[in-house]
Amino acid sequence: MTLKDETKRKKAENVTAIVQERYRGLFNYSKDAIVFGSMDGVLIDVNNSFSKLTGYSKEELLTGKTYQDITPMEYEELEGKVLETLLKTETPQEFEKEYIRKDGSRVPIQLTVILVKGSDDKPIALAAIIKDITERKLAEEELKKHKDYLEELVEKRTKLLRESEEKFKNLFNNSPNSICLLDKKGKIKEINYMFEKTWGYSKKELIDKNFMRFQWFYQKDMPFVANTFKTLLTGNIPKPIEMRQRKKDGTHIWAHVLFSFVKIGQKEFIQVIAQDITKIKESEQKLKESEVKYRELYEDAPNAYFSVSPDGEIMYCNRVATNILGYDKEELLNMKVSDLYFDSREGKEKAKVVFDRFLNSQVIQDEELLMRHKNGLPLWISLSVKALKDEKGKILQLRSIVIDITERKKAEEEISDALEEVKRSNAELEQFAYVASHDLQEPLRMVSGFANLLEKRYKESLDEDAHDFIDFIIDGANRMHNLINDLLAFSRIGTQGRVFKPTDMNVVLEATLNNIRISVIETNAIITNDPLPVIVADESQMVQLLQNLISNAIKFHGLVPPKIHISGEVKKDDWIFTVRDNGIGIDSKNFERIFVIFQRLFKKGEFPGTGIGLAVCKKIVQRHRGKIWVESELKKGSTFYFSIPRN
Repeated sequence: MTLKDETKRKKAENVTAIVQERYRGLFNYSKDAIVFGSMDGVLIDVNNSFSKLTGYSKEELLTGKTYQDITPMEYEELEGKVLETLLKTETPQEFEKEYIRKDGSRVPIQLTVILVKGSDDKPIALAAIIKDITERKLAEEELKKHKDYLEELVEKRTKLLRESEEKFKNLFNNSPNSICLLDKKGKIKEINYMFEKTWGYSKKELIDKNFMRFQWFYQKDMPFVANTFKTLLTGNIPKPIEMRQRKKDGTHIWAHVLFSFVKIGQKEFIQVIAQDITKIKESEQKLKESEVKYRELYEDAPNAYFSVSPDGEIMYCNRVATNILGYDKEELLNMKVSDLYFDSREGKEKAKVVFDRFLNSQVIQDEELLMRHKNGLPLWISLSVKALKDEKGKILQLRSIVIDITERKKAEEEISDALEEVKRSNAELEQFAYVASHDLQEPLRMVSGFANLLEKRYKESLDEDAHDFIDFIIDGANRMHNLINDLLAFSRIGTQGRVFKPTDMNVVLEATLNNIRISVIETNAIITNDPLPVIVADESQMVQLLQNLISNAIKFHGLVPPKIHISGEVKKDDWIFTVRDNGIGIDSKNFERIFVIFQRLFKKGEFPGTGIGLAVCKKIVQRHRGKIWVESELKKGSTFYFSIPRN
């Protein structure tokens, strides 16, 4: 395999690793809980949302726990049937049950279970996508209460009507409802004024006519009305009916119709009381639409819901709000929204701009802001706000939807960084290919050429020329070895770097000076420094960075012993580090060139090295999202600067 082929293979491996890391990120940061389990129920893998849903850590879940361990016993039969159907049909199965959380509480969930097959097309595992349906269950319970309330209201109304039969004659003609009296055969014997007015028929048109033969009932409702009559004639009082009815002019109304028996003197009649509830039904429809919207707001909102007073005090918040921000509900209800802004110039300025805009438009839609978690860490949120006003236009409260987009922002930042890394890697790989086909060919040709001369001319004996050739071979091989080692070190900066963590740059400098102490002694170098800060970085790469910069300052020191000073200071959002020397200096036209891989300013033999040291420095700084540059004059020394972001 050629060096070029090896380069392509490494490039493919790097791309594959990046893709695998991204898909693992999608699994871990999915808002839906995802779990993989063996066919006998043992949990194999879970994402962060599943851990959050159940209250268990990943380590607790993945040490032999099964689905059955976190599922109430009453769902055992249901799960058995679902598994049987899944194995039989091999199609995803959806059902609802509950999980038992670590704290003993239960959480209602909706599962979509998928069969995972192996390469031999046989089932090897189960996968499930899980949604928390707590809000939906609560909404269903509220709707049931509302329905029960309405039914109770109707029952009370029916009871009142029964009690008022004694007052029937006095109320009949003055009743706001339409009333019709029928005999037991269904013939109309009397109607009141409101009946005439509502349906548009005169008393003369209706008296002694069969109630069922008029066109005020729709055909589809006739069986139901007939059954109601039958129920009444058997001595039972039927439930009230709500139905659409047709008036004489063909228009439609909604009526609440009650059938009952009433005695007037010695005669018993079937009493039909019809209340026009068209406006009520229209209001109910609007209420349903409002309830649907309200329910959708809770069910579809990714996270938190707030109600805020005009002066910014939090009046109400839901459970998700407490989860996002880390505060108890009681704590939040004693706070103002402004207490939650992240305490930084960026956070406060953005919040001021957003709320100034709200004062003009009365609406905020999907604005991204920095808030503060109870633990003090920044929290990225997407904010939507609408003002609730009274009939005079006065703002009563602000309804807010808050979505935690911290992970999304991190992912966006990681994706952006990854794209930049890919761009840089591509450029470097192109440059590497160029090097492989040009510079690296020189020592290879030397090895090959002189080895051939040695073979052809001196098969049986070696003379002085042969020894020279051997020296050339060794020199070429050594240079090739150094080039390859430097290339490997350069390529590993972005792929084998360590996790960033708090790093004391004073400790880094101490380690650096220990590594180069021999060259410091040999050149009588004087190295001084100011107190250096603690930064978030890859400590090993910081050592390599300082070592390369200080080693270069020692190497290019000129005729006098090198003097080198290292310092660091804060400038806005960055730490700015300097490495200043008294060396031979650099022409300004070469300021960019010196950071390019294998770009040497001197001939071989003048100074040791391969021309890769500053390219390594640049790549390390770029990995830390910083910049590196130089200021210098020939014969007046150089100052190298590099920045590292504070956050």
